[in-house]
Formats: sequence, C-alpha cells, structure tokens
Amino acid sequence: MGFAAIFAAAHLVPLLSASFAAVLVSRAVAALACAGFWAVGAVLAGRIAAPGRTAQAMGILVGGPTLANVIGVPAGTWVGQGRGREAGDQHRLGGRHGRS
Repeated sequence: MGFAAIFAAAHLVPLLSASFAAVLVSRAVAALACAGFWAVGAVLAGRIAAPGRTAQAMGILVGGPTLANVIGVPAGTWVGQGRGREAGDQHRLGGRHGRS
C-alpha cells in the first residue's frame, strides 16, 4: 500500500502547484512508485497463484491497465475531439482557466 499511496500523493502535486519543476519532480516520484508497485505486484501474483497458474495470475495483473488503455484512450480522444483538447483539465481546475 505504500507505493500506491506515494503514487497517489505524487499525482496531487500538479493539482496544487503551478511550478513546472514541482510537476516534473512529482512525475519522477510517481514513476518510481509505479515501478515499485508493479514489482511487488508481480512477485505477489506469482506467490499466491496456484501451482501451474503463475502465467494466468500475471495475465490478470496486466489485464487491468491493458483494459484501461483500450477503453480510456479512445474515450479520452472522443471527449477531446468533442469538447476541445483541454476538456480533461477543466474538472480539476474548476472550469475555464483563462485560456481562449
């Protein structure tokens, strides 16, 4: 849970900061936390799987992000085409943010 908490906290920094340097550092921290999360997840998936089912456990573990990309990327593209490129940012910035 530690890596997941660090990952989540690192994603709050861009929301709260207008500094590019802070955003850049938070992205690096998020990347390291993500790597740790996946390393631990892969080991645990292999250990808790029944004998002979390690490959299936890894497939299930990797299936979540794969499904998120298969659904999320086209959905984000659709929203971006329909509402403008910055539509995804408006929810976290409280509506329009001074750009026309």
